[in-house]
Amino acid sequence: SSLDELVQAIGEIGLITGEPIAARHLTARIQAKRRAVAARVAGTNIVTVFVDDGDLSTISTHSLLGDLIREARGRSVAGASPEQGPFPAQRLRRLNPDVYVGTASSGLTLKGLRARPQTRSLRAIRNGRFAVLPSDATVAGPGAGTALAEIAQILHP
Repeated sequence: SSLDELVQAIGEIGLITGEPIAARHLTARIQAKRRAVAARVAGTNIVTVFVDDGDLSTISTHSLLGDLIREARGRSVAGASPEQGPFPAQRLRRLNPDVYVGTASSGLTLKGLRARPQTRSLRAIRNGRFAVLPSDATVAGPGAGTALAEIAQILHP
């Protein structure tokens, strides 16, 4: 549920599998990307974000993706415990995020979001601040450092 937990798990898996040096190299690469992102976004404003996993379903801030967004100086407007199912469109319009992000599996496009009554008036959509996350951004694995860098680029171009 966090980048810290992922790094720890990779180290533990390295020990269990007899590959501690390979695990250390991998975690060092993730941590180097983490430091580079932190330096790049230091001093920038926190950006509000809505992550759409399809049909306005969203993610918890207590997930790996939620943690990556936080580390990239973003704040999910959905909060820590969004309800199951679609996020309420009225509430989303009231929260009016700066950036709208779709997951790779969501099938979302900026054109499609501009056509939907629930999303067309959002600041992010009007300003074209929409991006689709790479598929590895939602997977706990060796690509987490790269996913963090990509999310930081989306939030702070």
